[in-house]
Amino acid sequence: MRRPAIPTDAALAGLRRAISAYYQRERQCGEGCVAYLVPRSPGIHLLTVHVKDLAELRLEFEGVVLKQRVGNPNIHMVLEYAEATGVVRTLARGGHKVQQMLVEAFAEHVLGVKATPERIKAPALDLSALRTGFDVPEVFEDGFSLVQLKSLTLLSPEEI
Repeated sequence: MRRPAIPTDAALAGLRRAISAYYQRERQCGEGCVAYLVPRSPGIHLLTVHVKDLAELRLEFEGVVLKQRVGNPNIHMVLEYAEATGVVRTLARGGHKVQQMLVEAFAEHVLGVKATPERIKAPALDLSALRTGFDVPEVFEDGFSLVQLKSLTLLSPEEI
């Protein structure tokens, strides 16, 4: 989905409510949620989310004295979105289900579109032709003895 991000306070509040509701339903935690949406570069947005996890008893040093205290760790998630390509990359603990929830909440609240898994899922690519290698005739004329492919950027036909 290629859409401009809506970085308003209302959009981020809706995103926080959706993420909190998911964690309250699935893990009985998530009373608190903080989300930041920052531009990394033109058209690239970085979303970082912190969710309040269940309380735990921690043993910590305070100076040279060992003390027990109750604390709530945070569940940290990150999402990067590129407006030009619609590509979303996530980093979230909890597997596919949590990452899917994060992408759907981001699409609904920050992009203003109800996302379905079919719209989010990347199309399958057939890269089998690259296994046999490719020919770069100018490489030896330019003084190189070996060519190694380190990066490959693919564009959809609509973008060309």
